[in-house]
Amino acid sequence: MFERRDPDYARQVFINCPFDEDYWPIFQAVVFTVRFCGFTPRCALEESNAGEERLAKILRIISDCHLGIHDLSRKRADSSEGFARFNMPFEMGLFQGAAHFGSMKKAMLVMEEQAHDYKRFISDLSGRDIYHHEKSAAKAISIVRDWLNAQRISEGMPGGREITRLYETFQRSLPKVLRLAQLHKAEIQFPHFINWYELIEHWLDKTGHSSRL
Repeated sequence: MFERRDPDYARQVFINCPFDEDYWPIFQAVVFTVRFCGFTPRCALEESNAGEERLAKILRIISDCHLGIHDLSRKRADSSEGFARFNMPFEMGLFQGAAHFGSMKKAMLVMEEQAHDYKRFISDLSGRDIYHHEKSAAKAISIVRDWLNAQRISEGMPGGREITRLYETFQRSLPKVLRLAQLHKAEIQFPHFINWYELIEHWLDKTGHSSRL
C-alpha cells in the first residue's frame, strides 16, 4: 500500500489540516509557502472522484509524499453537535505508520494553535517538537519555511519574513489575479483547493518567481 513511487517524491508535501472557514487564512499561507519554497502541496481536497472512497484517496496521497504537515488545531467538541473531529490525528497516525512500516523515508511537521495543547489529548506526541502558530499566518509561514529548509532538499530558500512579505503582496494582487484567471473569490475556498493552487502558480509565473522553483 505504501510502496507507490513518484519521480518527484522528495518534494511532495501532504497537508493534513482543518477544513473550515476559520482555518482558511492559515491554509492559504501554508500552501503558498510550500509552493514558493519549491515543493508540491497535496491535500484530500485536490480531486473529487466518486469512484474512490475518501480513505483510499488519503492513503494514495500519503504514499506519494515524502513530507507531511499536520495541524492539530481542531480537537475540541463542536458547540452545535457536541463532538470533536479526529480526522487530523487519524491522518497523522496513517502518515506516521507509513513512515515506520513502509520502505520509503518520510518526515513530518506537527503544528497546533496554542502551545502544549496536544498534551491534553494526544500525550504520545510528548518528546517531539510541536510548533504553535497562534492563528498567525506570518508565524505559520516561518514555521513551514524553517522546517522545509531543514530537510536540505532545496538551496537558497528565502527567510520567513521575506516569504511573508511576498505572500502579503500576493494577497493584495488577488483581485487582479482572479480577473485574469476568470475566477470568483468564492471559488477559491476549501472545496476549491486546486483553484487556489493554480492562482499561486499564475502569480509566481507572472512575477518571475516561478523561475526559482
